[in-house]
Amino acid sequence: MTSETVFFKVLENVSPPPHELIEKVDRTLKPTKAQLGNHHERFLTNWYGRNFKAGVNTRIICPELEQWVKENLTIHTVDTGVNYVTYTEESGLPISTGAHTDGTREFVLLWNIESGGADAELTYWREKGKPLYRAPKTHGADLSRLELVAKTKLPEGRWLLLDTRIMHSVENLTDTRISLQISLLNKLALQTVPGMSDLSDIKEF
Repeated sequence: MTSETVFFKVLENVSPPPHELIEKVDRTLKPTKAQLGNHHERFLTNWYGRNFKAGVNTRIICPELEQWVKENLTIHTVDTGVNYVTYTEESGLPISTGAHTDGTREFVLLWNIESGGADAELTYWREKGKPLYRAPKTHGADLSRLELVAKTKLPEGRWLLLDTRIMHSVENLTDTRISLQISLLNKLALQTVPGMSDLSDIKEF
């Protein structure tokens, strides 16, 4: 990691989604299969000193959100939907999504609705001996092989820009995590979003 590396940004000037749209999101839903993006189920090793099934990102279709994004933000999306990471750990102990890069997008605009618990954190990783930026669908399931490079508690009520080309996870999940997500293929797509912050510090390859 270098001081110039940007993992995420809080976007202060991108239009928020309508309140009524957020209120329509089903907070009781526990989807078991993704309708958008990739669906991966895997087990984690040496995570918090335990082995357990990773929390699964399950993104579902939301036509109202998709239409609002096209009319107000950008038509240049890979997909748009509501993302759930359903907490099902019977022990009540915290879980992780496991470190990964995304499979269908380089960036995501994310609006947190439910953070997944008071201590849930977005966390970025580097696999020991490997470059920081990795190919799509790269997974890190053994914590002993990873180095922590950044972490933060993401705020609610703001659009957030995440660079998904770097291995990342959500840690310390103790409840279901729910967010609106807009998948963007590359930096060119980001530049089409009105109110987007300065992107000069986002690396291109």
